Amino acid sequence: MQMKTTIQILTIMLVGTLVASADKAKEAELWAATSKNIMGSVEVKADARLALVQEAFEAVLTEMDYTKTKTRKKEVEAVLTFRGADDEKITLKLKEFPEFTNIKIRIGWTGNGPLSRKILERVYLRL
Repeated sequence: MQMKTTIQILTIMLVGTLVASADKAKEAELWAATSKNIMGSVEVKADARLALVQEAFEAVLTEMDYTKTKTRKKEVEAVLTFRGADDEKITLKLKEFPEFTNIKIRIGWTGNGPLSRKILERVYLRL
């Protein structure tokens, strides 16, 4: 009887974790969808501080096989440049405000909205 109760508890915990994970993924998708596409750049606001946003982007883009080639950083701003295996360029412009960090991402010369939003979803899961 005790073994059955233990299995039930573990099952409930596992299902709860899966549901929470699905909710977080849905939140990430919705957040990325709220971004604006302005002349090829995708722009969105994050509730996290600049340093955390920068760390999240660096981790996600490294996982996606992009290499950071340039960083310019000031107290409340950062511009990061990454390159992919096919020499695709990603430029991130981050600016911290008291209430949020503004994110602008541009892929290539003309922009790539779908890939930008995919990256944003992955970043959201790290914030």
